Amino acid sequence: MRLTKTELNSVPIYNLSSVGKALPLWVHDKKSRAGKARAKLRPADAAGEHVEVIQDLFFPTMCGKAKLSSDGETLLTTGGYPPQLRAFELRELSLKFERHFNAEVVDFQVLSADWKKAVYLLADRSVEFHTQFGKHHTTRIPVHGRCLGYQPETTELLLAGAGPEVYRLSLERGAFLQPLDSGAAGVNAIGVDPTHGMVVLGTADGTVQCWDPRQRSLLGAASPFAAIDAVDGFGGGGPAPAGGLHLGSPERSVTSVRFDPGGLLLAAGTSSGHVALYDVRSSRPDHKYGLPVHSIKFHQGKCVSADAKIIKIWDHAGAVDASGEPPTFASIQPPADVNGLCAFPDSGLLFAPLEAERAYFIPALGPAPKWCHFVDSLTEEMEAAPAAAVYDDYKFVTAEELGSLGLSSLVGTKALRPYMHGFFVDSRLHAKAVSLSQPFAYEQWRKQRVQERLGAKTAGRIAPVKKERPPKVNAALAEEIATRERQAALFSDKDFEIDVTSEEYLARRPHARGQLAPAPAPPRNREPRMVGVQSDVLAGGASSMAPGGGAKGAAGAKGAGGGRGRGLPGAGGGERSERRGMLERHLTPQRGKGGKGGKGKGKGKGGISKRGGGRGGGRR
Repeated sequence: MRLTKTELNSVPIYNLSSVGKALPLWVHDKKSRAGKARAKLRPADAAGEHVEVIQDLFFPTMCGKAKLSSDGETLLTTGGYPPQLRAFELRELSLKFERHFNAEVVDFQVLSADWKKAVYLLADRSVEFHTQFGKHHTTRIPVHGRCLGYQPETTELLLAGAGPEVYRLSLERGAFLQPLDSGAAGVNAIGVDPTHGMVVLGTADGTVQCWDPRQRSLLGAASPFAAIDAVDGFGGGGPAPAGGLHLGSPERSVTSVRFDPGGLLLAAGTSSGHVALYDVRSSRPDHKYGLPVHSIKFHQGKCVSADAKIIKIWDHAGAVDASGEPPTFASIQPPADVNGLCAFPDSGLLFAPLEAERAYFIPALGPAPKWCHFVDSLTEEMEAAPAAAVYDDYKFVTAEELGSLGLSSLVGTKALRPYMHGFFVDSRLHAKAVSLSQPFAYEQWRKQRVQERLGAKTAGRIAPVKKERPPKVNAALAEEIATRERQAALFSDKDFEIDVTSEEYLARRPHARGQLAPAPAPPRNREPRMVGVQSDVLAGGASSMAPGGGAKGAAGAKGAGGGRGRGLPGAGGGERSERRGMLERHLTPQRGKGGKGGKGKGKGKGGISKRGGGRGGGRR
């Protein structure tokens, strides 16, 4: 689940609507020829790969208009096919209800603070009034309608279309009043000032007319093209803007008008893709496409204008550049044609009715609304990484990769689509071919992922300092040429070991003979083992009786009167010490009162030696 992000002038823009898979053009054509419903291609089929802030925020074919109720609780949208209305409750983030019409909705206006009262202008010249329960009343106008406006002070509904008249319908009296005669070939847009109620008309003749609703008289008229020609240096002719309508063309018209919330600024969008500001400043932001500007909004201190190709947000209060244009704050280029624009108050959320419904969130323009406050953190956590593949369901492979996967036999079949220097192959087929050609690829990938996770866990730990150990072979030589990679095998291969005692080595280095260490002395022979011992020796002084103990035997008498004897330490173990002590006693010539035998203690194979002691008796 990822969010698509675009960025202009370091201003991130997130797409909050359903983001589906990117499919090649031939796939759409094939499905259309097969007669499959277009609804099956909508992004909802890509489960887990799209984001829906508002549930079911889409139409089967296209979305035409979108407006918010005055209380900010309900979003009303119209679209098709078939022509229908969908109301979304923003607190619940879901669809509240939907209604259908007999004709396409050209424009509509919410009459009450909530969604319960609204009027819809249809393409068949009919005007429908809807209340909470449904359609309340229907009437008609003489011409095909293009726009409508509402004056809450006088409760008058203004309707205009392909004619010079602006029809006034009093909702309080329930009757049509005398129309306003603009004198133009047609009226494309109606704007009502929110502070003093002045009515502004954008005509097909390329003029902006201001009317006083109290006197029903024309206050004045201005042509935005005159200011545009003065800035561009076009005197009714000359070169046309890149990709745009010729400024000297007789088809120039005003396509949209809008007052700012303070009522001091008036913006007029033209059919040539320009926006002109009146009363405070005169600027010329150009959309560069030459298409009619059909929607203008003043939002968060910025002016938001839209044509069929692009939505531009620009700072009308900023300093103009050398070309006379104010700086562009951000721009949005949706994948489909733009039909309208709706901005949520005091937030960075914009609704753009397209041929496919979209909602965009611009954090730099303002925070998320309170009914979707989670969007602020959602955009950071789920920001999509740049996609590596051209299409989600297709993989591009070269001819060499195709041969390595064993799919060369599919060249010329429908399974491969030639493109540039390679082919497009279905992702499922590509994954299956990779698994067959590389059977252990998954295990290698799994081990790599395990190592990455272990490395991420231990990244914050202090790694122990590993001391470099000298090589086991030719350590002295390794210090001299340690930096040479060419001789690295000298310290790892046994075949390169240098024997300093060999005759070949000493023949080349005679001076090394004197530096050789002397040969180690041969090991001493072990003492002969005494096997036979007379039995009377065993009656002598104290001895250690442990057969394996390293003991201190009691040996010998001390003087004439006897004394304590101390055993000799045994060099070969407890058994040898015991026998040497007994031998010394046996060979002693004096006999008299013997002293106490020494204490013997030892530890060896036989365990701890016993404590022995004896008194000798006899003549002096």
